[in-house]
Amino acid sequence: MLLKRAMTWIAAWYLAGAALVACGCTVLNHNARSQAGIWGYHEDFKRVILAGFDPDVATRGCPTFPMWGYGWLLLLSENKVLLVLLQQALALLAVWLFIRALQRNSILSDRQVTITKLLVVVALPWYALHSQAWPGSIATSLVVIGLSLLADLFHGRSVTLPRLIGSAALFGLAANFRADAGVFTGVMALVMLCYARWRLPAIAKTALWMVCIFGLLLPWVLYTKSVTGHFLLTTTNGGTVRLQGYGRVPDNPWGLTCDDNCPVILGKIRAELGYDAPPVTYEADQVLKKWFRELLRQEPGVFVRKCLATFRRHVIAGVHSGEFYRFVWDRDDGHEKYLDVRARLRTDPLTTVRAEGFAILVLFVQLYSALFGRVVVLLSFCLFVPVAVHALRARKGLLVVCLIAVAFRMALIVVLAHPESRYSSPAFLFHFLNCVVGASLVGAFLRHALSRFREGPQG
Repeated sequence: MLLKRAMTWIAAWYLAGAALVACGCTVLNHNARSQAGIWGYHEDFKRVILAGFDPDVATRGCPTFPMWGYGWLLLLSENKVLLVLLQQALALLAVWLFIRALQRNSILSDRQVTITKLLVVVALPWYALHSQAWPGSIATSLVVIGLSLLADLFHGRSVTLPRLIGSAALFGLAANFRADAGVFTGVMALVMLCYARWRLPAIAKTALWMVCIFGLLLPWVLYTKSVTGHFLLTTTNGGTVRLQGYGRVPDNPWGLTCDDNCPVILGKIRAELGYDAPPVTYEADQVLKKWFRELLRQEPGVFVRKCLATFRRHVIAGVHSGEFYRFVWDRDDGHEKYLDVRARLRTDPLTTVRAEGFAILVLFVQLYSALFGRVVVLLSFCLFVPVAVHALRARKGLLVVCLIAVAFRMALIVVLAHPESRYSSPAFLFHFLNCVVGASLVGAFLRHALSRFREGPQG
């Protein structure tokens, strides 16, 4: 009875608990430095917008990198605390709507929903993703909310026009923050048509959905045309990211690395253009994309090895777990200090605890977040096939779409990028759902097997 009451209480108040955890993560991750160098590019976009879309005011000389969504957001405020609080609020809204969609479409049983709500409260990597001012947070939440609005569509029910347009608006906004969100809309359109069996009304609605999304991307397309002379739907860092993927093959023939300032990449740009240029400019990006295609034709075996290495790392590396350790070691060697204390904790725990004090608690928060993310992603891939079979047999369309999102993210990273935890984070909530459903399937199978085993001797 006590357990039942506790579970009921959790189901009713999980958002309050999640909000407290989100605030705690925001405080502990305040000094995070991951992608800190990208902030200047967002400030450049703010200048470009205020100057009437004049690319010459971009101080870094890269007016098409990254996507400009965060630059528009900086028009409202440059206060990082306010921006992170906005991100956390959006993340909590995304979780709430996502769970409601799962309930409404019977993806999870009542017990599974309660367990999911409990686990959401302690899912630190989710709040770590949103506790730093960067575009990946906004884009991820917008995609989850947009998908939640479409959930009924994958279960044989029609979606009202306001929901359809609202979903398109969210996906379109997400594409202005992260280019991969825009690519995912094409996958979503195909899935929507397949579930509607390519009927004419469904084709019309999907076309309207895509038109609305493109309408929100149109300003970016026109802006890039004025800057580069070409219509672009994405940003201009694709070439360098693809080549950096070869850095996962230590003995690759070209000496490429995962470093943003890879000397081989910079040398190629200099040789082709006749001058030094950042890899994320349009001209350099075209050089690097062409070179990537040439290397793929020359050494397809190296590309296969790169994909296998990237996939292996993607499966075991988890997601972005935050930089909570910088709350106590906020300095240039903060990460090295964290690793040193972690090593000393294994060899001489008592002395280390006495010497470090409160820092040990923060260290355990960091370890927990990293372990949670790794376990979720690894289990998700281990359970992917049985959950997919279950979802297809039971016609749980929203679950199928979430699995497609996981596969899309994996394929994008394996083929066109390199394994980095922040690249994996946008799929965390879908990995999380996969684990909940998969664990329930494994539990049911074990109970059935145990029951058969007990009945065997009696028969």
